[in-house]
Amino acid sequence: MSSTTADAAAAKQRIISHMNSDHSSSLSDYLQFYAKLPESLASTAELVDISLTKMTISTRTSSTGTTTTYIPIRPTPMESLSDAEVRLVTMAYEAMDGLGKSRYIVDFYVPPKGLVQWATSFGVCFGFYAFSFASNFAKGAFIREYILFFSSALADFLHKWHLTGLILMLIIHFVETLHMMKSRLRKHGTPRMGRVWWMWVIGTFCEGIFSFRRFDQAVASVKAKQSKRR
Repeated sequence: MSSTTADAAAAKQRIISHMNSDHSSSLSDYLQFYAKLPESLASTAELVDISLTKMTISTRTSSTGTTTTYIPIRPTPMESLSDAEVRLVTMAYEAMDGLGKSRYIVDFYVPPKGLVQWATSFGVCFGFYAFSFASNFAKGAFIREYILFFSSALADFLHKWHLTGLILMLIIHFVETLHMMKSRLRKHGTPRMGRVWWMWVIGTFCEGIFSFRRFDQAVASVKAKQSKRR
């Protein structure tokens, strides 16, 4: 094997390893945008080969089965593998734009800040607990005697309608969480079902609007960091 051939093989392996370890989300985007594969299948993408004209990407169809998809290099074939970085980045941005995704990836969590946000989160959790049991509003209960002491009429009302209150709370917070998942987590590439994803989901369920504000601040910080690099 000549040194030129060996260098090309080494460069190809570096590209494959780099894409699989650091840019698996881009491989998934390639498959969803260029090959129109569903996200569930594209999420298992693994780059197995790359040439001057195409990428060869494998996906898992079952625990043992795989399928192969060929993605042509765009906009034109590369002259050499040294063109791969620019070409693959260009394709990644094209795929993200086509899928409605942002170029600013949020793969970290920003915890609640300040007394108000922490109090809001605690208040929601306490509200779920309170509405879960009618006994919390019965005579002699802590919530009735020490929190609702100022109005026995309100305590009686909540005692009667606690289940309705619980259902309304669940619906409101579920809708807020679903909106976070669709409008922000997916758009900004937060790894689905990962630790950070779950922290944002649970945080939104407990806090609502404060989580949205912190996420938008996280996007702004990513955007600022990228601007400084240019």
